[in-house]
Amino acid sequence: MTRSLARIRGSIGRERAEMLIAPVACGWTPRTEACLFYPYFWFLFRCSTRTLFGETGLKVSCLIDAQTKVGATADAFELEHVGVPAGDVIEPRLDEAEANRLAERYVAYVVRNRRKALVAPKFEVLEHALVFKPFWIVNCTNGSKPDFQVMVDGITGGFHALAPPAPQLSRHF
Repeated sequence: MTRSLARIRGSIGRERAEMLIAPVACGWTPRTEACLFYPYFWFLFRCSTRTLFGETGLKVSCLIDAQTKVGATADAFELEHVGVPAGDVIEPRLDEAEANRLAERYVAYVVRNRRKALVAPKFEVLEHALVFKPFWIVNCTNGSKPDFQVMVDGITGGFHALAPPAPQLSRHF
């Protein structure tokens, strides 16, 4: 079954993900196993507040991780609407109303601390959407040692090793 979603456009494809891992895999063969789509709520705010230098207005883009509820400001990005296998999509754990509340709180913190605002900013949501970021799962095999997996960010190319699955214990009674 296919699901339609808004994906953050990235330049890291299947082959590029493997090429990023190969130089550090030293003797291991990287093969892309899957592409997973991780959920974020995205909000573009227009903020206005008073600072020591007078009234200031700015636009702030904020992503709320729909699994961990962690907020971050974001650089501009492009969205593309794509159809992907439903099994490759990670579902959000929070709803849009809670994400909006978290985004407003995070952006207020950013504006107060980075812009040295004297009062809490006023917000206007210009755009918002549930967006998905692609992550490639790369399996590294050697033949003589246990395999390991690496997760590659489909936007930045950053990566880190995934924890191995817990060993299966056999029960002998």
